[in-house]
Amino acid sequence: MVIIIYAIVSILTKVTDNLFAFVFLTGSATVAFDFVMEPIAMHLNYWNWDYGIIPLQNYVSWFIISSLAADLFISF
Repeated sequence: MVIIIYAIVSILTKVTDNLFAFVFLTGSATVAFDFVMEPIAMHLNYWNWDYGIIPLQNYVSWFIISSLAADLFISF
């Protein structure tokens, strides 16, 4: 998770100087990455969700955690 967020943050620091946009874009890009990764990881048997359904909480958590990490990264 840390490597994914760091890679996205590294790319987005070159895209915008606006803090709100930076944090929002980091959260959105991380969720987009996870949206693509989850079905592939399930297919490769890395992990499984109950009934094969990825819960919304997963994506919300990715957004919140990556947004907070982006905010911390840009603050230092």
